[in-house]
Amino acid sequence: MSNMSNITFKENGEIIINNFENPWNGRNLWCSNLNINTIKNILGNNINNIIEFGSYDGGDGIKYKHYFPNANVYSIEASPNCYKNMLPLKSYGLNIFNYAISDFDGEIDFYQTYDQKLNNYAPCGSVNIKYCSIGQGQDLPLKILPVKKVPSKKLKTFCQEQNIQNIDLLHIDVEGHGLSVIKGMEDLNPRMIYIEVKSDTHDHSKEIETLLIKYNYKKILSLGSDEVYILN
Repeated sequence: MSNMSNITFKENGEIIINNFENPWNGRNLWCSNLNINTIKNILGNNINNIIEFGSYDGGDGIKYKHYFPNANVYSIEASPNCYKNMLPLKSYGLNIFNYAISDFDGEIDFYQTYDQKLNNYAPCGSVNIKYCSIGQGQDLPLKILPVKKVPSKKLKTFCQEQNIQNIDLLHIDVEGHGLSVIKGMEDLNPRMIYIEVKSDTHDHSKEIETLLIKYNYKKILSLGSDEVYILN
């Protein structure tokens, strides 16, 4: 496995990996702002399985594998092109898959976004075109690409296929598709859920909170567009 000590995490969320052949036109990887100490304080250090999606560039997977080296980290991305760019991170111990996690098994439409200024695939693709956050003018000059059919899986199905008996941390960043993801958990009970609930295109925070309360979760943190829930 590649050397995890060659990784630097910057305060702005950027990740610098020394001697890494970067497939993103030299752009550093990126990770979310969930504090590792928050995870450790609630879950402890005995963490076995972390599942995170949509991974975009795999930065969050690298972050989790770095701080929890003994955990199985599963990074799942719906965009076929972003998935291909993530594949080199397998050498750092990530388990990488090309799925849209949803509430059914089969195929689903997916709209990739492209940053024409940076000549890179962008992180705001969605299964619903109205939830693709493309910004205004030159602030976020993203283009929505023609729709692609991608494989869809329920989280329950994915865990059965990978023989995952329990989930310690579930990290969900799926551009407006979170409610379907939660429904696809079925009887799974992740110990902690970190989920994006809103962006400039939508605000599903109330609906997600109502559904997760029904699933026996309570909210412990709000972090801008993201929220943290733990199992009661």
